[in-house]
Amino acid sequence: MDAVSIFSNDVTVEHGIYNLTSSRTEYKCASDRYSIIYFISGSGTVNILSKVIPVTPGLIILISPGEKFDISIDAGEESEQYSVSFSAIALHLDTKELLSELLSDKDKYRAIYQKDRQNAPFDSVLDRFFDADRFPERERGVYLSALLSELLVLISLSVRDSVIRSKQPLAERVVRYINLNIQRELTLEQIAHRFFVSKFYLCRAFKEATGTSIHNYIITKRLGCAKELIESGESISSAAYKVGFADYSTFYRAYIKHFGTPPSVR
Repeated sequence: MDAVSIFSNDVTVEHGIYNLTSSRTEYKCASDRYSIIYFISGSGTVNILSKVIPVTPGLIILISPGEKFDISIDAGEESEQYSVSFSAIALHLDTKELLSELLSDKDKYRAIYQKDRQNAPFDSVLDRFFDADRFPERERGVYLSALLSELLVLISLSVRDSVIRSKQPLAERVVRYINLNIQRELTLEQIAHRFFVSKFYLCRAFKEATGTSIHNYIITKRLGCAKELIESGESISSAAYKVGFADYSTFYRAYIKHFGTPPSVR
């Protein structure tokens, strides 16, 4: 198992790749907590309330406090999953009512979402859970509760057979992330880890969507930001460091290569 987690007192989120050693693993939800399991990959079955549900990418399982269930993953398969565990305290009143609605009908314990995960809004919400690891404890709890409400709304719409299309596929989310963090160190490994995809998949998806590589996009964005800073009166060296260049000589050479002239303060 390879997993990462983020938590507060009332919400715990885990993302991992599981290679189960046995064909069937039994679980029991805590008596004071609900759970949501979202399968990204893998094949097998989930048995809950004497109902056998095929595991397929996009499957979402809602589990009530104290309920037992088991997961069987096919031999040789790995299952990539998100698991969200939460107490009723984490929910706003309207969201509690929404959850009660979802769990009142035993036939609605699953929601098979579209197989094209690039269009799955669940991925975007679950990505953002892991932003909370840098927040102080109180703010972290509020942030996780807000995302939990958003997640339950999406599940409810999916159960009602609503068609939900993410307006931010992977490449667009990566562009937004780079733009917001342009002053920080940005590596392919770090970005792939941030979005829970392989480096190969990330590079291919980004190139297909934007026509350029992630490396080229980062350099071009940094140079454009530096040029704006310099034109607004920032010193050349200060602008270079503010947009994420580690040393001045690298920035200087890249600037000339991109713009055809050396940087200069007007």
